[in-house]
Amino acid sequence: MPSQQSRDRYWEISSGFDSSRGTYGAVESTSVNYIPVGAAYHVGAWTLSLDSGFVKVKGPLDFVEIANLLNGNFNPSAPGPGTAAVQGIADSMLGVKYAVFEDLEQGLFVDLGGRLRVPTASQSKGLGTGHVAGDLQLDVTKALGRWSVFSAVEYGIRDGRDGDRNPWSASAGVSRSLTEQLSAGAFYHWRQSAWAGGRAAHEVFAYAAYRFNQHFSLFLYGATGFSPQSVNRELGVRYSYRWP
Repeated sequence: MPSQQSRDRYWEISSGFDSSRGTYGAVESTSVNYIPVGAAYHVGAWTLSLDSGFVKVKGPLDFVEIANLLNGNFNPSAPGPGTAAVQGIADSMLGVKYAVFEDLEQGLFVDLGGRLRVPTASQSKGLGTGHVAGDLQLDVTKALGRWSVFSAVEYGIRDGRDGDRNPWSASAGVSRSLTEQLSAGAFYHWRQSAWAGGRAAHEVFAYAAYRFNQHFSLFLYGATGFSPQSVNRELGVRYSYRWP
């Protein structure tokens, strides 16, 4: 059956709250609180997005080291270990995604996307490197009745300030539609360190999504890790509004 692309055109705005804590290979824990803000425009097979937020970090590692699994080994812009909290605007992400293949009859969906990181975060506070970076991602989803299985592969393009290599990440999971409005799922996520001498993170996420109506939806999630570089615990909520 040939690909069938949705012709819907709509906007979507979202926000929420994320709280995480972990050692990430260090001796002491670092906590991160993040308030994301995002907007997206969906038109046919395309999705254009802009995401940023406000981040607060407290602990021996800075935000760049945590995001890239550096464990303090490679970040010339870091202000140094400490326990004082730093906070500010996060980097901004410009994204584009295209539905390469969509077969409604077979329940198979393939998306290809990319993101460009714009350095809007403070380099002096260790909230960003002050340099542009990017990511390329491939998503594949297969619907099996009320169940779905999905996977993703991502390749990070860095400039040397985030680490000394371009890191890979991958995830795979399963979800189930419980009612017309409620679904739940879980997935495993592997992240490579941007430092060639660093260890990868192994994490598992569980989530629930609820759509109140055609406009409002809520997304709840939690995560834990299984390696020294992983998050110890993470909890978050995200809500979105779609129009028209």
